[in-house]
This record gives sequence, C-alpha cells and structure tokens, in this order.
Amino acid sequence: MKNLLDLVQDYQTGGYVNPFDPSGQPTQEGVMSQYDIELTDDKYQPFLPTYDQTSEQFAIDNYILGREGLYSGAQDALSTAGVQQQQMEATSGFAGSGTNLLDTTRSDIVNQFGREGQRMYSGLQQDIYGQRRGFEDQFLSAIGDLEPEAYTIGETDNTVDTLPTTDQGNVTYNGQLFIWSDSDNAYLPSDGSGGTTTLGFTESGDVPGGNNPDENAPWNQPGYDPSSYGHGATWTDTNGKVYMFNPADGSWLWDGMS
Repeated sequence: MKNLLDLVQDYQTGGYVNPFDPSGQPTQEGVMSQYDIELTDDKYQPFLPTYDQTSEQFAIDNYILGREGLYSGAQDALSTAGVQQQQMEATSGFAGSGTNLLDTTRSDIVNQFGREGQRMYSGLQQDIYGQRRGFEDQFLSAIGDLEPEAYTIGETDNTVDTLPTTDQGNVTYNGQLFIWSDSDNAYLPSDGSGGTTTLGFTESGDVPGGNNPDENAPWNQPGYDPSSYGHGATWTDTNGKVYMFNPADGSWLWDGMS
C-alpha cells in the first residue's frame, strides 16, 4: 500500500478557480478519485469530512458587498469631480477645450476602480482556492487516521475464477473480496472491516470455526460429489447465509456479506 503522505508532496502553491462555479467544489468522491483511494467498506464514510459550502458563500457575499461599496465610492468621486469642474468653468468664464480636468479625473477614477476590483476578485479566488485545497488536506488527513485496512491507494483487486492457493494480494471471487490469511494459509472472505470471515466447508475439515453442520448443506448430503458443482454455484443456509463453491479445492465459502 502506498504511503498516504506521498499524495501531498507535490501540492501547488496556487491555482485558478471560478468562485461562482459550484461544480468546482470538492466532494468526498472527487478527492478519492483524484488520489486513487478506495474505501474497503462504506461504513467508514461517515468518519470522513464533507465540504462546507457556506464558507464559500460568505466569501462571495463579502466580495459582492465590497464591489458595491467600491462602485458607489467611484460614482461619488465622479459626481464630486463633475461639480468641481463646473465651479472652475463658472469661475473662469469658459468651458475650455481639449482634455480638461474632469476627463483626467474620470480616467483616474475608472482606472483605480478597475485595479481595486481586480484586486478584490483575485483575493476572492485565492480565498476559495485555499478553502478547497484546505478541504483536500483535511480529507486526506482523515483518511490517514482510519485503520490501514479501511482503505487502499492505487490498488485494484484482481478478479479470479478460482481462488489461488498462494498469496496473490487481495482478489475478487464471485463478486466478493477475499483476503489471504497467513495463519490459515488460505484465502478467506473479507468481513468488510479488513479482517476475514470463516470458510463453510473443506474436505479436510480444518477450517476456522469448523464445517457448517447444516443438514441441508450440499456437502452433508449422501454421496456428495464436489465435481458436480462448478464455478458460480451457491447455496443458502437456513439462516440466510450464502456460500459459494470454489472449484479450485472443492470448498464452500461464506460470502462474508449475507
């Protein structure tokens, strides 16, 4: 399994975001997909944080209020400049020609408004970018706090038709995850928590918990012949537990879920 810390070594110091596009907001699924992380069981998901969209909205609301205040200030400045220009013209007795003081003042005010507006927008981008990257940090940290068996990074379980007799890593058989048990020297169904369940039956009877004694089980029938069963065969006991046939060694294995 890869070290979780390896995922955060190449963080950029900045990036472009559209503050008004909610589709760019991070999600649990998006972060896990980005870093190729998979939970081994959905029961761990409630322990992971979700992105708080309200912080982004507060930042946007403050930005809009700031822009409105900036625009209002620019309008007041332009109005004041116009009054001053009229007073100067009245005092001098003529309007003048060419570029006058009002034109120059207007240009300065508009340029300043543009610069301040861009500065505010850039600040909003940086704020929201920081919030979104901060969530990724928080989420990865929460993943790291889970027990190691709770997740995989960059690992894909191999799907097999028969269970291997040696450790080949986690494998998927009949749609169920199987984990190698060193103590039992065999693949056992995952119990969904990183551990294993027990086998239902083997010819030798050396399975954890013993063979299932259900009188209706195929292996308890007179003249039982495992060769009459093939890949994909299943049997459900009276308690609703589903057992899958493994043609590799003639064993029946509880699916670990039923």
